[in-house]
Amino acid sequence: MSDLRERRRFAFGRWFIVAGGAMAGAVAARYLVLGRPPRAAPPAPGEVRAPVVVPAAPPSRTAAPARLPSMRTASFEEVRELLLRKMADGASPAELLALLHEMAADQPALAIALAQDLGRSDDEKAAWVTALVHGWASRDPDAAWRWLVAQADHINQLANGSLIKVVLDQMAARDPQLLIKNADALLRAGDQFNGLPSQIVAQAGLEALVKNGDLDAACALIKYWSACSYHPDIGAGAYATVALELAKRSPADATAWLTSLPVSDDRNAALGSVAADWVSRDPAAALRWSETLAPADGRSAVTQRAFSEWMETSPADAEQWLGNQLVQNYGGPENDALIMNFINQSALIRNDPASAMQWVDLIADPVQQSQAREQMVLRWGQRDLSAAVAYVNSSSAIDPQRKDALLSALRSQSLSPATSPVWFSSDSFGP
Repeated sequence: MSDLRERRRFAFGRWFIVAGGAMAGAVAARYLVLGRPPRAAPPAPGEVRAPVVVPAAPPSRTAAPARLPSMRTASFEEVRELLLRKMADGASPAELLALLHEMAADQPALAIALAQDLGRSDDEKAAWVTALVHGWASRDPDAAWRWLVAQADHINQLANGSLIKVVLDQMAARDPQLLIKNADALLRAGDQFNGLPSQIVAQAGLEALVKNGDLDAACALIKYWSACSYHPDIGAGAYATVALELAKRSPADATAWLTSLPVSDDRNAALGSVAADWVSRDPAAALRWSETLAPADGRSAVTQRAFSEWMETSPADAEQWLGNQLVQNYGGPENDALIMNFINQSALIRNDPASAMQWVDLIADPVQQSQAREQMVLRWGQRDLSAAVAYVNSSSAIDPQRKDALLSALRSQSLSPATSPVWFSSDSFGP
């Protein structure tokens, strides 16, 4: 009997465990499906239950954005769309440029085109393009140069025309021989329609070599170009770039180097540049040196350039030097040119017209003297008509046949500046 009760108790317990497990599984399944626990039955009267704590919902997770295209392999349109979105989101210029630099690592030409397309102002376009070209040229100057040559027809529209200098500066730092080779090839081809301007390339290339410390290479290149069979037109600026750098060490060395080169107008113009620079340190020495030049070296023009520079910086000293010059060597076209230069630049016509007329009297050439006097009288008349008229009436230096015409011109100020010699412009003496 007891065995029978034990078997019934065991069966009932086993059934209770199975039924409980099934019920727990159902509850768990409902929780997983519905995301919340089953609603509990209402409590019996007088029953107190602990509050049911509902687990907080897990934080929502937004879908991960689609993976951006690799900047190093993306197409123009893909990167353009990305940059436009970045702009709309308020990205800074530096952030946008960083993305362009990333693209430029493998696709520099496309990155530059995007910078030119998306820059929000001319200054921003120029800054982005300059930065990208600078980076490209520092990595691969030859590839950057080839790209630059292909842009020749609109080179001045890119970064305000500064890219020739940007590329050549980097090329001089990385591979000076490559710079010389490319510049020489361009000069050999000569200026072509829609091509890079050869004079600008020559001067920028020489400036880059000098900046990089290769002054000897720059001197050798000028010497080669000045004497080679195809006679490239490198311009006065190319000669002056190298000569002025030499003059920092010694003006005498710079002038000796220039005069060792074949005579040309560009070389002679560079002699004038060195003389003007020399004046800032020792004007008397600069003018003494200029007088030793041969006429073929542009002696007169070089002397005028040095004297003009002196007049700008110290007119009283320049005037005294000119007076001594005329005492020692009166007359001659070069001295006449110096006198006219002095009158043109001095304040005498404004402050002391009578003294200005005394300088006019020192011009040896009678035709130039007469022209200078009439122009001075007309300028004088603009400030003090009665004094100018009195001078004309009393002057024995003015041809009587010219007096009536000059007096009429004074009263009407109708004499056209076009009738004046080149060295007296319409505003030479100021209003």
